[in-house]
Order: sequence, then structure tokens, then C-alpha cells
Amino acid sequence: YAQTVLHQTEHAISSFNRAFDFYASAGNVAKVVEIAGYGHSGELIIGLSDLARRAMEMVDLDSHDAGQILANHGYALGSTTQGYQDGMAAMERALAINQRESEQVLEARTQANMANIHGFHLRWTECLEIGLLAVEHGTIVDDFQSEMRGRLWVSNSLIAIGEANQAAI
Repeated sequence: YAQTVLHQTEHAISSFNRAFDFYASAGNVAKVVEIAGYGHSGELIIGLSDLARRAMEMVDLDSHDAGQILANHGYALGSTTQGYQDGMAAMERALAINQRESEQVLEARTQANMANIHGFHLRWTECLEIGLLAVEHGTIVDDFQSEMRGRLWVSNSLIAIGEANQAAI
């Protein structure tokens, strides 16, 4: 993670890949899920998209672990020009799992990721709606990252739809 903060994303991705390979070969599914579900940098999530796909092969597709992985995998897919539908489908699965499992922090993070992808694809109404949910849930569970990202995309949406005067939430 420190490498990401220091703008050494390629080194961080390489480190995460080596750790993933080690834990996968040792059969340590918990660590594999932790690595594939690491969600503190959009650039890092995108760089680790192959790990998310590989991690999904190691877990029950409807499990808590899958919900954690799918939030990132959907973000990585959705951040591509042609990946909107696949990315949203993965994040909707993650959201359903996280709601069923009462994983409120993961729910807020998934909502923030969804707002991000709606925004990338200029779907401002959807971005605004899910972004407001990310702010609400992020605040309730004291997850600053989700709340902050939700606020960013709510503000972007309001500006894009001509409601800039309301963007100071």
C-alpha cells in the first residue's frame, strides 16, 4: 500500500501479485480474498483485476468472500470503455451479497464504486442516486473512504445536471 501512496503503483501491483501467488499456492483463501478485495486505490484495483478473477475461482460464488471481491472486480471491469454492463453486473451481485450478509462497510464501498462507474460513463442520474446512498451508508458505518467517494460523485453529478448550487453537500 505504501508504494501506491508514493506513486509506485507498478511496484505495488507486482508486490500484490507475488503475495497473491504465494497465498494461492499455500491454499490460504482468506489472504487471497484480502488481497483481491483490497480497495483503497482505483488505480490499484484496476491493476489487480486479474487477481480478482483468479480469486473468484477459489471461493463460493455467492459467499461473503465473493461479495468482497466482486466490488473491486466490478470497478475494474466498469472502468473500461466497453465494460459498463459487466462491471455493473458484478457490483450488483456484490451489493446483493453484502446486503444479505449485513456487511454494511462493504455495501457502502460497493455503492461508492458503483457511483464511480456510473460517473465514468456519464450516467449522472444513476451516479447521483447511488452516490447519495454511499454517503448515507458510509456515514452510518463511519467509513470515510466510501463517504468521501460518494460525496465526490454526488457533487460531480449535480454539476453535470446543472445543479451546481446544490453540490456543496
